[in-house]
Amino acid sequence: MGAQSERMASDAIPSSVKFAAMSKMINGARRVSQVATVAALAGVAIALAGPAHADDLNVTTCSEQQIMSSMQQNDPLIWARISSDPKLEQQLRVGLAVLLAAPPGQRQQQVNTLEGILGYERWAGVSDDIMDSSNGPIGRAVNNCHNF
Repeated sequence: MGAQSERMASDAIPSSVKFAAMSKMINGARRVSQVATVAALAGVAIALAGPAHADDLNVTTCSEQQIMSSMQQNDPLIWARISSDPKLEQQLRVGLAVLLAAPPGQRQQQVNTLEGILGYERWAGVSDDIMDSSNGPIGRAVNNCHNF
């Protein structure tokens, strides 16, 4: 088909039909743009929100048993170190029980006390802060305790 034939075919389509088709195409492009914008904003919101269960000892609703089970499953090398020392394991269990008895949000003093009882030097080479929610073995256990 030549250019003249295409022009004649185009002239045969009424203007109202052409306008309706163009309007639908423009609206479709707008919808695609809106969906892309919403998706981008949702991605930013998720990135800013952080982990779903970012938890720490000061606010957790987990029990001492959930935290210990989480540590056993998620940090077997750390758990081996704790369970091989009955005194350390007992200190951790009692310390967690006392700490978790305080209302969430009011536990920071007990967290500091427990951290001191467990000793910094014992964890040299493992973690600078054993309670840290991303790098510390107890902090990681608290982050995952809702699974137990």
